Amino acid sequence: MERGHITLVGDAHVHLYDEYPLAAALRNLYAHLTAWSQPRPAGAPPVVLVGFLAESADARRFPRLLAGAERLDDARLRLRPGPDAESLEVLEGVRSLGWLIAGRQVVSSERLEFLALASAAEMPDGRPAEETVAEIRRRGGVPVASWAAGKWLGARGRCLRRLLETLPPSALLIGDTSLRPRLCPQPALMRQAARRGFRTLAGSDPLPIAGDEQTLGCYAFSVDAIFDPAQPAASVRAALLNPNQRFQLLGRRNGLLTFLRRWLAHSAARCRGQRPAAGPGGSATAAPHP
Repeated sequence: MERGHITLVGDAHVHLYDEYPLAAALRNLYAHLTAWSQPRPAGAPPVVLVGFLAESADARRFPRLLAGAERLDDARLRLRPGPDAESLEVLEGVRSLGWLIAGRQVVSSERLEFLALASAAEMPDGRPAEETVAEIRRRGGVPVASWAAGKWLGARGRCLRRLLETLPPSALLIGDTSLRPRLCPQPALMRQAARRGFRTLAGSDPLPIAGDEQTLGCYAFSVDAIFDPAQPAASVRAALLNPNQRFQLLGRRNGLLTFLRRWLAHSAARCRGQRPAAGPGGSATAAPHP
């Protein structure tokens, strides 16, 4: 592929937890993204499929994958480090399935969750929300305020509301996830963000339980972009940061019963001590989430 116009189809909230068989996780991710990209009209630009990682400090797999420290349990798949330090190409034989782009998940001092997409930089937890967003941008990431059940209410909701009233829409993206049940009304803060011109991305946000890798890619987005395979991370970063681009949301969020089933399984795993406490958005952190 040469540098040119593409349609980027991406999952903006990917976790590759150790609980997942890696090959199955990747196949689920790209199978879903492929499904959402079809059908393609004649003459349409090519599609590039991207999984945007959002790894917390205690659940980082990308550095191991980049270093070749993990073997795929599928002889047909392989990972090839990209030309920059923030990308991995996933191949089946000689055919490219898509890209994995490094990213972090950061928890502010108010316990709001932010994503730093398209960045492999270290991102400290525990800073105030406004400083967290500024630090993500300073370190070359794309800042996203990620929805999680219950975390946009009360004091945290008021903090995010102030942020939306203070920042320009170009400074922050909003992250919707498959965990927000379909039949539930859109959160007031999402409506406020949309009225002010903040753009919304979509991602699967799988939970750290065996089997939840099946949800990867189930909720995604598309956007027109210029893609340069010599600079994959920079290309997708520019597409996300371009304030003139609009994202089309693809796929589906959970129904209420599916959300409850996933969350109960996750809660049971926590009770068994399989992983430190994680919030409803799927992030594992050392701090409890009330």
